[in-house]
Amino acid sequence: RKPTIDEFKSLIKEKDFEIEEGFIVLFEEFIEFKKIDFKKSPSSLKDYISFKNSILDFSKFKDKKLSIFSFDLQQLREYFLFLQDKRPIGKSFLTIGGLDGKTIKKRLDALRIFLCWLRDFKKYPVQSEIENYQNFRAGLKLKLDKITKDPKKISLTATQVQSIINYPLEKLTSPEKKVRDMFLFILFTGIRISDLLKINEDKIKDYNGIKYLSGKSVKTNKPFEVELSDIAYEIIERNNFNMNLMTAQKGNEYLKKFLSKIDLFQIETNYYKSSDVDNQVRYKLYEIMTFHQGRRTFITNMLDKGYSAVEVMRRTDHTKISTLEKYVSPKGYSQKNKLNLYE
Repeated sequence: RKPTIDEFKSLIKEKDFEIEEGFIVLFEEFIEFKKIDFKKSPSSLKDYISFKNSILDFSKFKDKKLSIFSFDLQQLREYFLFLQDKRPIGKSFLTIGGLDGKTIKKRLDALRIFLCWLRDFKKYPVQSEIENYQNFRAGLKLKLDKITKDPKKISLTATQVQSIINYPLEKLTSPEKKVRDMFLFILFTGIRISDLLKINEDKIKDYNGIKYLSGKSVKTNKPFEVELSDIAYEIIERNNFNMNLMTAQKGNEYLKKFLSKIDLFQIETNYYKSSDVDNQVRYKLYEIMTFHQGRRTFITNMLDKGYSAVEVMRRTDHTKISTLEKYVSPKGYSQKNKLNLYE
């Protein structure tokens, strides 16, 4: 005879799923399902990929097979601590650990969404696991808020931008030259690194002699259109309209190496490397620079120059002023000059 649904559910509940043959296989099926939602924004899947890697590492760390049904309160606590702790030396891991509260929230949210998908679409009996998760998260809010790091918000001055432009190219390595071009292009257009890597000649428009970069954001699928200064157009033309010169992660590494050579980036910031009051060492400016700080600089300088929020949002694909405000890093002055952002 055919087994009943309840009998199948009972068997599934009892089965000790192996991480490779159970949890991860189902999670990869879940990712394929989510790709439909994120078809126009594939970069939005990165949090789910990171969650999967953390689960694989967690299984290796515990040296045991994880079950879909094993996320009771105790295992959730262990997983939380695993995310918070740095990875031990001696084992190869996919993740580095040491996550702050904001990032841990993303991993836990991915687990919750996955469990709900198992319940709603796969009809797996995981309601008790979902309730465990809800109880665990309810008691974790203050802890997550406490270990959430303040974002390092830096906006460069015109002088600092000019120092990047004027730095002798002969003193840079080939990767540093590439990252210089990538960073300067973001400084003069405000686009995200994900959009920078997708640029091609078809996205360059010419309206009455003025060059524009026009497209849709990889992250939000919202349109943006931004004028290209002479410097930005010279950079993109020299690179044959292909700015995919290196990955974002590698680029941020080489960006720090490049900027460390410039005196203006050796200054100390207001951000500390440790919360230990007896060991208050400040980050130097080059140490906290990323491609995203270039976008922040572009937005801040546009507002400082007197551009309206609407004008900025058209160029940066933002749809809410509240979101735009998160990027602003006031430098304590306001200039009303629309001729050039950095001169």
